Amino acid sequence: MLENGNYINIYISHPELKQEWDKVSDIQYHEGLDLQGHYVYSTLIRYMTSKGLRKDSAGFSQLSMADIDAVESGVPNIRFLYGNALDNRIYTVIWEIDKMVQEKEVQGHSVSQRFEYWSTGWQVFLENPIIGVGTGDLGIGYHDMYDRLDSKLSEKYRLRSHNQFLNFMVCFGLIGFLLILVAFAWPFAKLTHANSFLYIGFSIIMYASMLNEDTLETQVGVTTYAFFNAFFLYSLTGISRRRPRTDS
Repeated sequence: MLENGNYINIYISHPELKQEWDKVSDIQYHEGLDLQGHYVYSTLIRYMTSKGLRKDSAGFSQLSMADIDAVESGVPNIRFLYGNALDNRIYTVIWEIDKMVQEKEVQGHSVSQRFEYWSTGWQVFLENPIIGVGTGDLGIGYHDMYDRLDSKLSEKYRLRSHNQFLNFMVCFGLIGFLLILVAFAWPFAKLTHANSFLYIGFSIIMYASMLNEDTLETQVGVTTYAFFNAFFLYSLTGISRRRPRTDS
């Protein structure tokens, strides 16, 4: 594994790091967690690696108190202190995928975890391809599949697919999924005012969100879709039906 092009798991002296760390921090070196919930020694090692330092007392002596505060806050890379948000996010995604490929480790990483969610959901669908598992057994289906696949994810990370379309397939099977796609496409095929800028823009936003989230599995998502879908679709219908005013 790399951090800013430097290898993480070399030149590490835990006894020296523990001795120096305990002098400046109240967080225990081995058992303590940073503010992001990760072991602080792991964050420290990554942070020092990102600065090109060896992970020993000599390298630790080059850290400032600002660096110590950053490690305690859960900052694993010095670039996150000065880089722009987009650049930092791209770096994080690449790092997560590299860790998944190199170490088969995805827990606690939002992007790489999704690959396991999708894989698990797909396996549940393949066992129930026609009519799905049903709405009542959706959670049970995922839970059982995680156990059968011997997933390394802890219980709190064993979530659904984070893909609404895949969830439709798992829940309703291929038959129900096709009916839902027909329902989504129906306004564009049958209603000319559905091809307005507002309705098309709204649809792109909602359907794009469904690729990365279980959008319609939450009350917020359902309410947002139901309200704005009706508003942009049928308010335009009402406007088009108004007759021009005539003076007598």
